[in-house]
Amino acid sequence: MGSISQSFVSDTLVQFEKFTAQSIAEYVAAYNPLDKAGAYGIQDCLDEGGKQTGPLSMSIESGSYANVIGLPIEDLKRELAAF
Repeated sequence: MGSISQSFVSDTLVQFEKFTAQSIAEYVAAYNPLDKAGAYGIQDCLDEGGKQTGPLSMSIESGSYANVIGLPIEDLKRELAAF
């Protein structure tokens, strides 16, 4: 049986505000930044609606919250539907 492959790329632009020494210290104390790509987890700082929930100030300018976490589920659904 033959195989099928498909690939796609999803971009998300995350805007960070200037961090203070205090906000960085609070984040490091409350979360585990060393086990995350980029040393932050967006889920530690924003909820899915974009509301600030943690000590680091950021926003999603374009793209998908789920993509930043690691799986662009909306795009994956679209790609799978094409099959």
